Amino acid sequence: MGIVSTRVVLLLSLLGLASCTFDTSNASGVSDGPEARLDASLPDAAPPCQSTDQAGVDVSESTLELVEGGPNRTYELRLRSQPCSIVHVTIDGGADLLLSTTTAMFAVAQWDQPQTITVAATHDFLPEGAHTATIVQQVISSDESYNGSAVNNVTVSIADRAHLTLISIGMDNQGAEDDCDE
Repeated sequence: MGIVSTRVVLLLSLLGLASCTFDTSNASGVSDGPEARLDASLPDAAPPCQSTDQAGVDVSESTLELVEGGPNRTYELRLRSQPCSIVHVTIDGGADLLLSTTTAMFAVAQWDQPQTITVAATHDFLPEGAHTATIVQQVISSDESYNGSAVNNVTVSIADRAHLTLISIGMDNQGAEDDCDE
């Protein structure tokens, strides 16, 4: 085996992609050095990814309560099992909600790390009264067990902050403030 191919096999071995054995003796048992014979074999290929019936996305909260312009709330998305490929969850809160992201991505190697979504209600200054919004989520993946799988929506109850405060200041007919002590 040549020096270049020996180095490639050694590199593959160091990376754990091949196993190497050195035989420093020739057929007559005399040592010819470490490059006399090099056997390299690739490890058994990993089994193909198997789809699972457990595939799905769990949502930590089914409802949230917010106030327009008030504090944020959060919820988490978590995969139920390891996917065969990247899983994307698209997130749409409509016009009444501000979201920290519109897509949560789960990589194959980090599938078990939840994705946190932060939600706030927009302060639109419209007198709507108490109302609700729905966060709609959709799963997209080349992993058939995940692609299009059902994921629960999140219902958000929103308290309205649009109110008018009237301030009355007494004025005399010349536009100066009235002095009420006279």
